[in-house]
Amino acid sequence: MLFQRVGSVTTDKPLLAVTQQDDRKIGIMLGEGLWRWKLNEYDRTENTIAFDEIFGKLIQYLSTTEDKRRFRSYPVQQEFSDTQPVIFESQAYNAIYEPTYGNTIALELTDEQGKRLQYSYTTSPGNSRYQIGGLKEGVYRYRARTTLDQRPEEVRGEFAVVKRQTELLNLTADFDLLKTLSTNTGGKFYEASNAQALKAELQKAEAKSVIHSEESYDTLINLKWVFIVLTLLATFEWTLRKYFGSY
Repeated sequence: MLFQRVGSVTTDKPLLAVTQQDDRKIGIMLGEGLWRWKLNEYDRTENTIAFDEIFGKLIQYLSTTEDKRRFRSYPVQQEFSDTQPVIFESQAYNAIYEPTYGNTIALELTDEQGKRLQYSYTTSPGNSRYQIGGLKEGVYRYRARTTLDQRPEEVRGEFAVVKRQTELLNLTADFDLLKTLSTNTGGKFYEASNAQALKAELQKAEAKSVIHSEESYDTLINLKWVFIVLTLLATFEWTLRKYFGSY
């Protein structure tokens, strides 16, 4: 990556070299005083952008391992809440490791009781994820399968679904929220250090009586005495009309 320079002459002797042996990446620095490089750059430019970029990317390259698998399927995280969907990311590649789409992914989940859940979906450009909702708390094993170039590919793993208690997510009292609630509901806000003021406020407050009322509606047909009176009146009218010949 870098060659030695003696004075103003650049040689073909390496100063910084990178190689790879048996899937292992190796970096070799043939020199000393590397810490002076950063000081020298800052002295000339008042920043260390070049030093940070080249050695930052070099360390990143040496510390990462290449995944040679042509089919990859995995949950985007190892632990999910029971209130959120489980999301799977699936990727498929051809023989030269170019992304391919339209692959049908068969996904099987197995819970702690041995119950199996079957899912199937197809990847497409910009849509390589699949969501599964409604999973209960527990540890799940998954098996994802597809076919590439008429060869079956399979990936296995596991993830966990945990139960979240919303009230335990934030254990710190939110005084601003409490003040807002008290103001909007006609109350008052007191801190624990001001408990005496609360006590005095309660002692001088006058209790107010509260009258409760309740209304209900019922049809006349359900009142027996009204039904009897109406029946008698109708009978009496019919008798009078019959007697005086109104019909």
